[in-house]
Amino acid sequence: GKSPKTIQHILATIRQTFNRAINTEIFAGANPVSKIKFQKLNNTRVRYLNDDEAEKLLSALKEKSQQVHDMALLSLHTGMRASEIFKLVIKDIDVKQGTIHIVDAKNTESRYAYMSDAVKSMFERNLTNRKSGLIFPDAKGNQIKAMSKTFSRVVEELGLNADITDGRDKVVFHTMRHSFASWQVQAGMDLYTLQKLMGHKSFQMVQRYAHLAPDNLKRATNIFNKTNRDKKVIPFPKKA
Repeated sequence: GKSPKTIQHILATIRQTFNRAINTEIFAGANPVSKIKFQKLNNTRVRYLNDDEAEKLLSALKEKSQQVHDMALLSLHTGMRASEIFKLVIKDIDVKQGTIHIVDAKNTESRYAYMSDAVKSMFERNLTNRKSGLIFPDAKGNQIKAMSKTFSRVVEELGLNADITDGRDKVVFHTMRHSFASWQVQAGMDLYTLQKLMGHKSFQMVQRYAHLAPDNLKRATNIFNKTNRDKKVIPFPKKA
């Protein structure tokens, strides 16, 4: 009943455990996982929100929970991961400069995110009369461990996942991050810049968005057309 990816995680844990036992001579047999062939998985999420969906989702979230709304807005406008948002503390925020310092991100490298006007207004409201501490604490003042179920309930109420069976196409909180990336590419951002904004360690991670920039790809291919080649030819004198 587990997903293929979960099964792989379980088998990998068992394999590492037996390898450790073999290396320390606690166990003398063969690793039982060594003969299992791991299937190639494609868990890449491609679903992103359009403007209308994003507006309706944020509006509905605001009615249910201001904090969940603010976290969703932040991810949608900066591409930040949920885990990065949960860890944010007041000292990471510079409203005047419009920057967010993301410390020890998923790939262990810190980076900066940049505020939209909406995000800047949100922080100004959240930081009023506050000097330190988490930006988005839980009810007990501790760091949030997982996104509130309010988000998934609102998504279901809006029917954003209606009749969708493939998990990769379902709207989850991570969809906000994907929407940010998709919108940026559609607006003309190059993939290298997107990689830095998203905090991806490898360029391969942002290649999934390349198809969203057909005009850019078309322009790149268009240089091989004869009419364009003729325009770029520099005529030299016959003696040259």
